[in-house]
Amino acid sequence: MKEDTAKIPIDQSGQSLIEFVLLLAGIVIISFTFLRVVNSEMASRWENMANIILEDKTQKLTIP
Repeated sequence: MKEDTAKIPIDQSGQSLIEFVLLLAGIVIISFTFLRVVNSEMASRWENMANIILEDKTQKLTIP
């Protein structure tokens, strides 16, 4: 059985651009989601750590 398998060139010049844009959009969405989750309580954590380091009940560090 011999099949005629002529390869027809398909114009895929825009496929790489579309793949790059979709990959970039995915990375940006993941990055912003991660930063939103991580940064939501970051200031309060740093403030708590600084107050622990102070170890003085008369002083309280506050972030303006």
